Amino acid sequence: CAACVQCSFCQVFQWKACFQQHLDECPQACQCPGCLQHVAKDGLTAHKSTCRGFITCRFCGITVLTGEIAAHVAICPKAATCVGCHKRLAADGLVAHRMACAACVQCSFCHVFNRKACFQRHLDECPQACKCPGCLQHVAKDGLLAHKSTCRGFIACRFCGINVLRGEIAAHVAICPKAATCVGC
Repeated sequence: CAACVQCSFCQVFQWKACFQQHLDECPQACQCPGCLQHVAKDGLTAHKSTCRGFITCRFCGITVLTGEIAAHVAICPKAATCVGCHKRLAADGLVAHRMACAACVQCSFCHVFNRKACFQRHLDECPQACKCPGCLQHVAKDGLLAHKSTCRGFIACRFCGINVLRGEIAAHVAICPKAATCVGC
């Protein structure tokens, strides 16, 4: 009959006017969420590999709807974000990327990567670093004593040998227990 169409999924003949409704209700077919084309239920997985409505995540290999790939990449467990340039990339390539990224810098005290623009704040808050009161340079907390012996901001007391800030040496000498005061002065 010229007014009928045979369903390629269940082989039932249907009126042309009612065929779209039949496809929506056909027990052997389903609508692809990517391209909205009707396909056999058992062939949907194979169809996804060639459907333009789907894309494969370059990080984990999961097939995702094209319109949802950005949302997937944002939460993909196999992807990571560079703190410097905010680029999303494979987690196993993150360290190599950070070493080459112009927007990243690694803290020499705690070895954490930071954005260059925020690095000064990191240094001020770094649990492994402190600011030398003599020269205001950041040094390792466990190396501050050694730094004081070579720091130009400190001077050794000529009586007791303790390193004192240059601006405070006179006050230190006035109270230094080893400083001898001249009786005649």
